[in-house]
Amino acid sequence: MPTADEYRAMAARAAIRAEKEPTEFLRTLFADWHQTYLRLAEQAEQDARRDAVVPPVDRATVQQ
Repeated sequence: MPTADEYRAMAARAAIRAEKEPTEFLRTLFADWHQTYLRLAEQAEQDARRDAVVPPVDRATVQQ
């Protein structure tokens, strides 16, 4: 799964592409992808913080 920084890089590329597209349809498509990648970056950050705080579950201990 990509990291937050990787999603931000994808968002930046989508934003640049949106500015260069000749049709409104493609500009809108890439602008939407830009926003989606930014949301995914935010989610990846939240997941990384959660994973850093919550230790993994030891299944052997849980089953006792």
